[in-house]
Amino acid sequence: MGNSPYTGTAEGEVCFLGNIRLRMREELDFDAALITSYGYEVYRGNEKLSLI
Repeated sequence: MGNSPYTGTAEGEVCFLGNIRLRMREELDFDAALITSYGYEVYRGNEKLSLI
């Protein structure tokens, strides 16, 4: 995260048909209006299919 006191984390999960899940996480610096880091993962059941 940045040096700003105005930071936060956004994370969540979206479920699709076929037991597919998209998990995402972003670290935000609101003072600089930037996404400082992010990651996305795709799963089918418990199997990780992709990491972005």
